[in-house]
Amino acid sequence: MKLGLTTESFCTAIQGGRMNLQKIIDFAGQNNFEGLEIINHRDVWRKDIGDDVKMNLARMRERKLRYYSYGVREDLLLVDEHMRWRAINKIREAILLASITNVPNVCLMGTGINSEHAPSIQNWDEAYPVLIATLQDCLELAERKRITLCLANGGKMLNGSTRLLGLLQALNSPHLKITFDVAAFLVVDEEPADAVRTLSDDIASVHFTDVRSSEAQADNQWITLQGRPLAPCALGEGIVPQREVLYTLKQVGFDGFLCVLYQGEEEPAVGVERSVTYLKTMLREVRSA
Repeated sequence: MKLGLTTESFCTAIQGGRMNLQKIIDFAGQNNFEGLEIINHRDVWRKDIGDDVKMNLARMRERKLRYYSYGVREDLLLVDEHMRWRAINKIREAILLASITNVPNVCLMGTGINSEHAPSIQNWDEAYPVLIATLQDCLELAERKRITLCLANGGKMLNGSTRLLGLLQALNSPHLKITFDVAAFLVVDEEPADAVRTLSDDIASVHFTDVRSSEAQADNQWITLQGRPLAPCALGEGIVPQREVLYTLKQVGFDGFLCVLYQGEEEPAVGVERSVTYLKTMLREVRSA
């Protein structure tokens, strides 16, 4: 298992002008990460960063970073069909860029994350056929370009090991896998270690995240199916059983990237540094066991 970092950890710093792709690459190299995932999140970057990615391939090699995943934050369950097809086109563009830049995986984040300005379909019976159709459209290109699409679980719709496994089985493509978000399974009241066992054959990479119980209102607060509020925090400072997840990943033979995804309210560099220190300690323990 290898240590990865995602640009999604730096959302607030990017929006505030304190971080850009070059600085994130340098940060990852200085902190001994082994791989980098770049997410083209339009609401964060305020632009398409495809050209930035191409211009920084050499920089990643110089920092000895494996560029293992490119990604987009696009919702395949948008109620508005025009906006949904725009999302599909952005995913197709991501597949083409991944092919050009020789990155094997495209991570799909943000599906079913309902928002006021862009509402998502919130009924699973209605959402399921839409997901099948939209993913088939994207997979047609991914299979031709030999790129693996990796669905990231999150929110209440595209989440839970049973739903995810059902989608994988229905589409039956070796080019469709899971980017496993550890803490997000708590939103649908599922223990993440149990989800690892269910999805073990289809996990491409893991987003290591953590949350704590929260009573205060916050913009980035999560609400579980049972109405329990959770707030993202640094790894090891919340309620996610990180040690159990790591041992379970080892038991099922996972050998991919463990990617730090920090979503707390502190300055991202601070939260990421604490998170990776914790994850390195846990990883040493698991490797020596």
